[in-house]
Amino acid sequence: MNNRILIVDDDDDFRSLLSDLYIQADYQVKSAANPLDALKMLSEEAFSLCVTDQSMPELKGIDFIDKARSFKPNMPIIMVSAYLSDDITARLRDQKVEVFNKPLNIMSLLRKTSELIKNANNEEPAPTSVAASPEKTSNERETDNLPGSTPKSKTEFQAFAFKSDAAKRLKKEIESIGDEIPNMVLVGDEGTHFNKIIQDIEMQMNPEIHHFMYFINKKINVFDISKVIAEVPATKALVFALIEADNMGVAQKQALMKLHKRTGPFTDVANPIKFIFCLNEDLDTQFAKGSIDQDFYLIMGQKEIYVPRLDLCKEDISYLGNEIASDLISRNMISESFGGFNSEATELLIQSEWKNNYSSLQATIAKALKLAKGSTITRDHLEKAIAEPETIKVSESLVIPRPRTDSTQTSASQPQQVKTSGSQASKPSNTGNPKPKEEPRANRKRNTNETPMIQSFTMLDDETELAKSILDEIVAN
Repeated sequence: MNNRILIVDDDDDFRSLLSDLYIQADYQVKSAANPLDALKMLSEEAFSLCVTDQSMPELKGIDFIDKARSFKPNMPIIMVSAYLSDDITARLRDQKVEVFNKPLNIMSLLRKTSELIKNANNEEPAPTSVAASPEKTSNERETDNLPGSTPKSKTEFQAFAFKSDAAKRLKKEIESIGDEIPNMVLVGDEGTHFNKIIQDIEMQMNPEIHHFMYFINKKINVFDISKVIAEVPATKALVFALIEADNMGVAQKQALMKLHKRTGPFTDVANPIKFIFCLNEDLDTQFAKGSIDQDFYLIMGQKEIYVPRLDLCKEDISYLGNEIASDLISRNMISESFGGFNSEATELLIQSEWKNNYSSLQATIAKALKLAKGSTITRDHLEKAIAEPETIKVSESLVIPRPRTDSTQTSASQPQQVKTSGSQASKPSNTGNPKPKEEPRANRKRNTNETPMIQSFTMLDDETELAKSILDEIVAN
């Protein structure tokens, strides 16, 4: 049976937030607004831990703890309060009560909860910030792979070779997730190959009970989410992997909050819902900066997995280099005679510092492959590729295909091709009516009676200027 927690707080909203947090972290939860009611519950039921406030009607938190200790002397207790005097704090420390101040550090609270329960029960601690799942009995282990049973889908990992100690720790974290996947955050520096790590996580899950979906933040909206989950059986847990979660705008966060709370178009969604957020900064940093509010913090703050930088995974880099090269060759049909990296090139791969992590490694290998013309990559190829400046990868969602402007293909019977870059349009054929003289761009006015080119869509703040400039160029031309 899961560990049981009692929450005592007269603030309905905060009590509800804490309850949601612990429930999503796989604890059983009961709560009370009145400390006298909580004392009655403690006298009648078993709880693994109690979380209480200080300022409450009927009984202050410190007095509630004194009474609770009279018949629950060994139960771990956590005090969460906006303000405590030095005297109260000293009394709490004497009674071995853990103290947390508001605003609350969610990850620290979950870690401390797991640690306190472990110490009280003299058990092994949960490997993450959530409660440990009960160990299987010998009979359960023996029947796991009998005919008729559904074993978990397992495959080899691909994000790393997992030869370095740092990568091995990551693999252990992924393997510890289990079928009861919690909401979690993957934290890695800029350029981390989150997509590969997410795939490794997905392949450790049982496809009979999990339905994985991948989103970048520009695709997170109520319409798209509703569309992709419409045909998923209600028995499957919906697992949303959010690859670019750092730059979510208000609209994206609102869509996810509606899904989490099952409001709006998600009222009838019966599936369990889980999220995996990929971030370049940890949750505590994001919360302290104000990038996420407390409500959203509660969705995200259950388990953090840190992805190591490549400079901590030197033993894995030659494997990653060959995987990247093979993938590029396969996708672009460059050559079937790729000879890999020679020994000097492999040594340089391992010795080099990859400033932008996997992204730098990938970009460099792409350039080296081009120099090697699909054959064996030498140290010389790699040195030249490293020496070239890295280019910023433009998001596919912002790339507008440029139409061909070959004037030999333009005639009076064909529509004139337009460049989106703002350069002068190609000249029309001499046949047909001459092109009227264009009005200077500064004097052009948009016909307000025309149907807008783009109606009702959501953009992130940092895309607004780019989108505006693109629209201006299209209208002007």
